[in-house]
Amino acid sequence: MGISVRGLIIYIESVLLIKRRKKGQLYYVLPGGHLEDKEEYQEACIREVYEETGLRVNCNKKLFSQKESDSHTTIYYLCSIKDIESILKDDKGLPFVELKGEEIRRNCDEDSYKPLWMSIKKIKKLTIYPIKIKGVINKHSK
Repeated sequence: MGISVRGLIIYIESVLLIKRRKKGQLYYVLPGGHLEDKEEYQEACIREVYEETGLRVNCNKKLFSQKESDSHTTIYYLCSIKDIESILKDDKGLPFVELKGEEIRRNCDEDSYKPLWMSIKKIKKLTIYPIKIKGVINKHSK
C-alpha cells in the first residue's frame, strides 16, 4: 500500500499551501508527498515539507488519515516552523518559501508547483484537496 504524508502549517492567520496546476486543473494542497524506503511517517513529513517549501518543521500531531484509493492512504499532520525567529520573512511577517526538492526539476507549465501563504479568510473560495481540510484549517486557526 502506498503512503503519503502532508503537513498543515498555520502562521499569522495564513496557511501554507502548494498551488498546483496539473492536467489543466488548478487546485491547492498541503505540502507533502510519498514516503521513501524505511522512512518513518513524521520523518517523511518533515522532509517533504522542506523539499516543497524550504521550511524546517516539527510534526506535532497527527490530524487524520484519508484513504485515497484501494492502494493509497495519506496521513495529515499539524506542523510548526522550527526557529521561526531566525527565518527571513516578507513584509507581512510570513516566512519566505521556495521549492527545494525534485519538484524544481518537474516544475513546468503543464505540471507546476508553487508554495505560497494564503490568508485563511480566502480559502473558502479555493479548490483545496482533500475537501475536508478546509474545516481542519479553520478549526486549528482559532
